[in-house]
Amino acid sequence: MRSCGVAELRSAAEIRHPKVIHAKPDIVSGSEFCYKPAISFPMELTIMLRSVLAVTAGAAVAVVIFSLVQLTNGVLFAPPSPIDYNDKEALATLVASMPRSAFAILAAGYVFGSFLAGLLAGKLLKSRSPAAWTAVAVIDIIFIGMVLVQLLAGTSLFNFLPGIVKMLLPFLILGGALVGGMFLSRIAASAQPRQVGLAEPITIGILLTAGWASNVMSIPHPLWMAVVGFFFFIPAVLIGAWIASDRKTVVG
Repeated sequence: MRSCGVAELRSAAEIRHPKVIHAKPDIVSGSEFCYKPAISFPMELTIMLRSVLAVTAGAAVAVVIFSLVQLTNGVLFAPPSPIDYNDKEALATLVASMPRSAFAILAAGYVFGSFLAGLLAGKLLKSRSPAAWTAVAVIDIIFIGMVLVQLLAGTSLFNFLPGIVKMLLPFLILGGALVGGMFLSRIAASAQPRQVGLAEPITIGILLTAGWASNVMSIPHPLWMAVVGFFFFIPAVLIGAWIASDRKTVVG
């Protein structure tokens, strides 16, 4: 660690690709020290990457919570006889027969999952822990890979893939996640922590709301639940982000 002058600090702050990441006064001597990252990246890249990783991680956590709540509802309010979930009429009959308590559990799960999504994204944006960013990057890549496989499954492109490639897809996704996660985490961890902004939580809320719209269109819901559901996600995500910001105003 070396001492650096005010002029050097000022010039480092003015350039777009800073060599000085952080400086703080030395309590004993009053001088200032320059901290250099192992690898320096453009500030725009690190900010954008942290935002993308935080949004993806928040959305992934919310989806996991939503899935667990739906599975819980499936156990607590199981149909008397097996149904074909591809049969929209049978599915509509099942949903119409569910008690209000089932929808209350579903709503609580959606609000809680959205809240955790905002809380996690806010905590990440304030973190410079390489371990945390590595874990998040790996999970994000696995989550995106699973979503892409699910979207491509059954398409002509997916059917065109050789059988051995389909068998190895989980291992390819995991390997890519480990390698890509380690690289991306080094970029993300090199940026300065910052206050939670509105962009990330609102983006998460919009993604979750879009998922709810798709869910309502594919699975019939009572009208009141379909309408109220659109007001679950963005407010809950913003509250989580607000708490992550130590109850300070979430800035734009």
